[in-house]
Amino acid sequence: MLKSRKKQSNGVVGLELDSAQIAAAEVKTNGSIALTRGAVAELRPGILRDGEVADPIALAEELRKLFAENELPTTVRLGVAHQRIIVRTLDVPVVDDPKTLEEVVRLEAPDHIPVPMDEAILDFQPLGTVSTPEGPRTRVVIVAVRRDMIDRLLAAAGEAGLTIEGIDLSAFAMIRALGPARLAGSQGVVRALAGGAGRGGLELPVLEQPRPAADRLPLG
Repeated sequence: MLKSRKKQSNGVVGLELDSAQIAAAEVKTNGSIALTRGAVAELRPGILRDGEVADPIALAEELRKLFAENELPTTVRLGVAHQRIIVRTLDVPVVDDPKTLEEVVRLEAPDHIPVPMDEAILDFQPLGTVSTPEGPRTRVVIVAVRRDMIDRLLAAAGEAGLTIEGIDLSAFAMIRALGPARLAGSQGVVRALAGGAGRGGLELPVLEQPRPAADRLPLG
């Protein structure tokens, strides 16, 4: 699952990359989340292509420069978005034990993910028990991405001296940023859209309850 590293005491930076720019936002938590500073830097063409790292050395240099010039903490949470990131909803037999559920999901995943499992990073989020024509099932959202895509991002970040605390899907991060209070409906269930343009497309994740369906990727 998600591997975390020790946070720096002076905050964490949310970092998002696209083909045209790097965007960084420093946040601190003390009972609530507060944005303390932000920075944006343009990227020259060719460093990222279609949302993927094409020149890790050049990207590392741009990251190093952005963080140094703006005196940003080097503990980072990375947002990723790409058409090759796969999100699927599965209904599996009801399982209470988390370890057993993970085994079931990983057994079912190859039938729904068009990527060889040894070439993918896979994670999932259980959403609860639902009624289906086959009886009660545990509904999960699974997320998969090609390992080489993440490896290139991690290599560039490491070369820039950054410590990756975690990797999020940018779309679900947008939903979480709205907060449960803003999404709560009169019956406790809401449909919400969060959009993100760029990377050659438009992301429109749909939220059917006041929490993100999936929000993380493991680092290894």
